[in-house]
Amino acid sequence: MKKTIAFALAVAVAMALFGILSFAEGTGKPVVTVSEDGLHKTVDFTAMEVTDTVLGAIEAADIGAVDMDVNYQIAFYDGANVFYTVNGYDPAWVIYEVDAPVGQVLDTLKLKIVGRIADYGPVANAFAVFARDDGFDGEANACELNMIAADSRQPEDWEDYAYYVMQANHGTMPPEGNTYDVHEFDLSEVAKGAKVMYVAIYQYTTNCPEWICYRSLSIDATAVDKEEPATEAPSEPTEAPAETEPPAEESTKAPEATEVPKETEIPTGDPEPGKKGCGGVVAVPSAFAVLALAACAAFVRKKR
Repeated sequence: MKKTIAFALAVAVAMALFGILSFAEGTGKPVVTVSEDGLHKTVDFTAMEVTDTVLGAIEAADIGAVDMDVNYQIAFYDGANVFYTVNGYDPAWVIYEVDAPVGQVLDTLKLKIVGRIADYGPVANAFAVFARDDGFDGEANACELNMIAADSRQPEDWEDYAYYVMQANHGTMPPEGNTYDVHEFDLSEVAKGAKVMYVAIYQYTTNCPEWICYRSLSIDATAVDKEEPATEAPSEPTEAPAETEPPAEESTKAPEATEVPKETEIPTGDPEPGKKGCGGVVAVPSAFAVLALAACAAFVRKKR
């Protein structure tokens, strides 16, 4: 009896533990959340597990990106798991894709990052946001973003390349901050009218990697119906004349209707046998007149 009770208690405890573990697992926060239309994406780095410092521990798909540099890690810092680089003096970047629904184009596009983007030095830390509709050359280590030497670029060197830039050694990056800072970047100017946009978040750290770290990021876009090219609009009116062609044919047949008055030509020509006409009426009297004159002439000659 005691063994039976002990066994029942053991089963109950096991089931309770299983239920607790299942509940804990079920309430875990998702790392990546994407709206049904794909225009809203949120990445919560605090929901990720801590990684070791081995490069390549995080893949792009893990954070909802289409490509990323391997120089990243998840580490516990300032009370939460945050996302930042492993080594300094190397560019690091993440690329996200935003695609408008079928039949639409992007109208607005905004990026929000919650985290610290600062340099307490300042030394040469840099942060930039790229937005392109044609993507970036190369992938992984061959990506052109790996070729950017942030510490050797002057502010004007970024003008035709990055949309937003913060550079510590040029005084455009905050000298301090915390991991709860909200950084917002409006990319609508370059995204408006595009079918797809690629957003790259770039960083270059030369001191403590956690000076540029993220708790979360979100991408929010809106889309509108794609407008038909203006050159296609006139194509509809050009088809209208095709519908007016039947009336044109009728107009060409109209002269045939006017041919009915041909009956009026009958008086001007010799009438057909059995038909009356002006020419026939005049011809009969003229023949009798000639015969009468000939008879008179013959009669006169006989008298003489």
